[in-house]
Parts: sequence; structure tokens; C-alpha cells
Amino acid sequence: MKKVEKYVVGRRLTDEEYQFIFDRVPRLCIDIVVVKQNGILFFKREIEPFKGKWTLPGGAMRMGENFDTAHQRILNAEFGPKVKCIKKRIIGVCNHWPDGPNRHSVSILFQTVISGRITGSDQGHEIKIISDFTEKSIQPFHQKWFLDSTFLDSNIEFTC
Repeated sequence: MKKVEKYVVGRRLTDEEYQFIFDRVPRLCIDIVVVKQNGILFFKREIEPFKGKWTLPGGAMRMGENFDTAHQRILNAEFGPKVKCIKKRIIGVCNHWPDGPNRHSVSILFQTVISGRITGSDQGHEIKIISDFTEKSIQPFHQKWFLDSTFLDSNIEFTC
């Protein structure tokens, strides 16, 4: 078995380390749910997995990050450097299995109110507000979460 050197906070994993670890354990992620008056904001994914599908913006937490730091980093990486979080709340958990070959991700979903100009990222620039979650072009794990959850039936606390 290959030996992987101990992770140091602040150092990014090499591609080899990342592959080794996430072939064996689930990855903890944060997905960001922005509610608009006519639906939920989605990005069209430009990379695998789920290239071409509408997906919630999100990303993996890093070693040593707390939720607030990870949320703001992911918000800026996915929406653009000028986007700020006004407020957020946890609304659920989404299980992504399989999330690519030998990949398993678990996302904590944060409903988030934002301000600033949305520019997107190298993972997705095209934006769409979706209210019909039976649409086949939605990433399947996000689609299942919205169809199965009571979030859409609940009294939405805030919008932006």
C-alpha cells in the first residue's frame, strides 16, 4: 500500500493524494442554494462529472476550514470574487453516490442570500433560475434532493 504523507493545513493535496483519499472515503462539500422569486439559481456545469447539467454551485471543504470560511471561499470561487454572503442557513444534506468513478460526496446545503455581481467560474458561467425540478437537465442528485425535500413546500425565510 502506498504511503501518503501527512497533510499540512494550508497545503493543497496533490492530484495523486486527492485520488488516493477520495477513492476510499466520502468527500464533505458545501452546496449553495440561492432562492430567487421565481426559483433556484443553478449553473450549467462545464466540467465532469455532470458536464452539461444544471447544478447547484458548490465545492469541497478543505482540511482545517470551518463552515463560514469554506462557504465564503466556495461562494467566491463559484459566483465570482465580488460576491458576498449576507446571511445563510443550513437547509439539508445531499448524498452524491456515485459522484463519478469511485467517488462519493456528501454536501451540506446552505440557503444563502448574496450581494454583488455574479460572474461564474471555470466550472460554470451560464446561469438559470429553475422552478421545475422534473427537468431532465438538472444534475440528478440535486434534482432528487429538491423533489424529495420539503424545502420547496416550506415558508422560505428570506430571498434576495
